[in-house]
Amino acid sequence: MNAIPCLLRPHLLLAGSLLLAASRPALFAQSDDFNDGNDTGWSRYTPLAPFGAGGAFSFPAGAYRITAPASPNPDLLGPARTGSLYPAATFRRVQVEVDLFGWDNSLTQSIGVFARASDLGLGTTTGYTYNYNILSGFHQINMVLNEAAARVVNESVYRLNPDHRYRMIFTAVENKFLGRIYSSTNSSVPVHSLFGLDETHSSGRSGVFVFAIDLASRLDARFDNYVTRVPGTIRATLLDSAPAAGEIRATPIPSVVVRLANIETSIQPDSIRLTVDGQEVSFESFELDSILTLTHTPGAELDPARPHQASVRFTDDQGEQTFNWTFGTPAAVSPKLLGAARIQDAFQPETGATLDPVAKRFTAPLSSEQRFYRVEDATARTLKSVSTSGNQVTIAFE
Repeated sequence: MNAIPCLLRPHLLLAGSLLLAASRPALFAQSDDFNDGNDTGWSRYTPLAPFGAGGAFSFPAGAYRITAPASPNPDLLGPARTGSLYPAATFRRVQVEVDLFGWDNSLTQSIGVFARASDLGLGTTTGYTYNYNILSGFHQINMVLNEAAARVVNESVYRLNPDHRYRMIFTAVENKFLGRIYSSTNSSVPVHSLFGLDETHSSGRSGVFVFAIDLASRLDARFDNYVTRVPGTIRATLLDSAPAAGEIRATPIPSVVVRLANIETSIQPDSIRLTVDGQEVSFESFELDSILTLTHTPGAELDPARPHQASVRFTDDQGEQTFNWTFGTPAAVSPKLLGAARIQDAFQPETGATLDPVAKRFTAPLSSEQRFYRVEDATARTLKSVSTSGNQVTIAFE
């Protein structure tokens, strides 16, 4: 299901709520949105197929669904596992991106992406994985050897919502590995990230996978909007924050913690400015293994029942960057219809738009032959359809 753009009639385009792009131009990129209902060009990874547990690959609503039965002999063959790799090219410098959503949260499985994978097969696969463990909530970067996680490069806990859509991005440059998870409601600030160092595998293929944590578990995961790219320079970036972007806590918030990563460019320490609720605030900082951590402790704990806005601004070797996010209980707002003449333009409130909240649709004057639309709300919205009648356009959402 391609998030953007969706061509609904000539010169009328619908822009969805999940708008994600690479931070730097890619030197090479291949992608698949699965809207064609096939995985031509992919190599299916089915090490247990000879034993009757090879898995199934389908394309519901333009997504890539991968399922597999439980391992027929866990003691001999290990847990259920399957996946798919694309393209055939191998890379040392690579960035793998894919949407995660709609997984079966009752299954004890781990879902994620491959990088630098090679020698695929029963007991032979090597490479690196960035994966989310549904059972434990662990995010992990693993070094794989002989089809097993020989070394955990880094791991930490952050639970994802199976009813939500996320963007998983795994970057490998030289001996540095960066894994990030973005919510569909904020495409610039990850909700969770991992950074680690390893020098075992030099190059390989990329793709998606799912494997069982419980030896008796079957598998069921969905992927969409896959991209493999050779990235340009990886700029210093915001890794994540605590509270995370969009996080709602039940207890008062004693501090705001921000992690910044120096991957291939360096942050100028004196340039860092941290803002909370419109006020520039002081912070303590320390750096370890290319990660700079900022901690702000307010005079009074922040109220989790109200919305808070935060931003961090800094300059690296290529210029200034600003990252904005919110946390706490969002203020009650009604959906708004935003429009732009070109997708690269700033989206502005659509003049004359009216909302039918029961039917979940907007009606607005059709101001030009080409128009892009987006629904802005406190929660993520999916645009369903657009239709025209005379000089009016109707946009339905859910």
